[in-house]
Amino acid sequence: MAQKKDKIRIAENEEKKDIKFPALLNYEEILYTPQQLEDINKNEGNKLNTAINDDGQVITDLINTKLNTQTKQILSGFTFGVSGAIQIGTYVNGTSGDIRISPNGIVGRDSAGNNTFAIDGTTGNATFAGSITGSTITGSTLQTGTSGKNVDITQGRISQRQDTTEIVYTDVGTNGGWFGLKDINGNSAQYIYVSDANRNICFHCDVGDFTFELAANKDIYFSGGRSISPAASTGYFLGLSSNKWETIYRTNEVSCALPTSNSAIDVFKKIKHPKIMKGDYGERHYFEVDKFPDEMRFLNDKKEPDIELTRTLGVCVQAIRELIEKVEKLEKK
Repeated sequence: MAQKKDKIRIAENEEKKDIKFPALLNYEEILYTPQQLEDINKNEGNKLNTAINDDGQVITDLINTKLNTQTKQILSGFTFGVSGAIQIGTYVNGTSGDIRISPNGIVGRDSAGNNTFAIDGTTGNATFAGSITGSTITGSTLQTGTSGKNVDITQGRISQRQDTTEIVYTDVGTNGGWFGLKDINGNSAQYIYVSDANRNICFHCDVGDFTFELAANKDIYFSGGRSISPAASTGYFLGLSSNKWETIYRTNEVSCALPTSNSAIDVFKKIKHPKIMKGDYGERHYFEVDKFPDEMRFLNDKKEPDIELTRTLGVCVQAIRELIEKVEKLEKK
């Protein structure tokens, strides 16, 4: 079959009208403000663009005048809605614990199911299984317990207690500090306190109604008709051979039976002449200790011989008796 040949058309001196080239599409307008979509304006397109990142993911961070989820900050006041309870974390035995928040309070528990802390929403009482650490703890009362040996701190008073019975305490008194001791039943026994504005310190014993006061000028006062006595009749010193009392004022001075000798005059004859020397009373005549007879001496706190007044007085009394007898004999002649 013979093929059909296309006719060749030759145009000469023909005019054609110009065909206007269509305008190029603006791809930016298509991306942000597709004008051909009447339900999406340019503003809404920009909002949609900023809500999607370069990876095509929706940006979930919220930033406004009240909340910034990027920095995890609350920027102003919030009003919380009502919710039954909130649980933070998932409790898995032996793996993880959780925290539960409800109108009744807050409870935290560890992976073993033990409550590690609890705050009662009604009373405000808080319980912690571990240590509480802080630079300042403020409250009206602090206790380490209510049974056995414990400590209670309440408004300036620190009490060491047996169960709930106070045994030892410190307190803030009218003029200063106060420290007291009680027996095991809580009965007051002794206390020390600043007694007045002059900062005098008073030691008081309730059992014997005895008061011992140490004044700011270093004077010591005793009241209550009580006495100071050693634990035994001998072996104790009031002052020392190297630290003597300057002056002793007393009404009566009681001694034991006066020690003496059968011939006190003979004892006096043993006393050597005094010697001028510097002593406790300045430079003057003194009887030297080592030249004094043994009947009038004793061993002091340093186990050294010293003149003893009671022994000396006993010998003096006996010597006077002997002299009286001699005078009477002379008078009879």
